[in-house]
Amino acid sequence: MIVLYKASVCGDYTLEISKGGEKVPGSPFKCVIKGATEVQPEKIKVTGDGLNEGKINQRSEVVVDYSESNVTGGPCSLVS
Repeated sequence: MIVLYKASVCGDYTLEISKGGEKVPGSPFKCVIKGATEVQPEKIKVTGDGLNEGKINQRSEVVVDYSESNVTGGPCSLVS
């Protein structure tokens, strides 16, 4: 599962993610978007076995680390 979002306004965000009508473990996720510094999307690191393949009824993980991109709140992990 890959989750993308684009905040157009600075502030506190709560991301509620569900799959098949059920919340993803850990959801809702909290994130603070600040506009005082330039966000550097090229410094966001996305890793995990879920990027390459996924198998039915088996755990896949995607980790989004935005700690060096001037976006506060990172890193976070999504497991489906």
